[in-house]
Amino acid sequence: MICGLIVQCHAVNDVSVTSNIERPTSNIEQEALYFLACRNGGDGLHCAVYEREPIMPSYAFTGTIKKILPVMTFPSGFTKREIVVTPEGDKFPQDIAVGFTKDKIAMLDAFQEADRVTVNFNLQGREYNGKYFTSCDGWKIQKLDGNAMPDFGPEDIGIEDIGGLP
Repeated sequence: MICGLIVQCHAVNDVSVTSNIERPTSNIEQEALYFLACRNGGDGLHCAVYEREPIMPSYAFTGTIKKILPVMTFPSGFTKREIVVTPEGDKFPQDIAVGFTKDKIAMLDAFQEADRVTVNFNLQGREYNGKYFTSCDGWKIQKLDGNAMPDFGPEDIGIEDIGGLP
């Protein structure tokens, strides 16, 4: 732990290391805000922590899966699968559709209707023909029994490759 940050590193051929740095989060999470890059110079290992500007805040809620919809494939080749989740703790619960796209669709194969889950998502907004639309784009889903689906690596959240590091 460095300044309240959790650091996880790995070496690559004893030449360089790279890592994401996470900080303990609340129920509103941010995707990796920091990353660590190190190079083995002639006089030792040199490391720097870089801060990445957050693109959009990420949100999470807990609820029960009401429906898992089939995969939709569009003529452009874009694929999407939605789940409908009923959040817990609301006086008047509303069903929320959360969409998973591309390679994140496979995460949903491990889930069934009636599973209690925590869903992490980003809000996306767009305008089309003078009308405005908002969607919930899922990027992580976890069963409440603690079996989380694997997180994505730096390349999945927009961190650029640094000097041949993985």
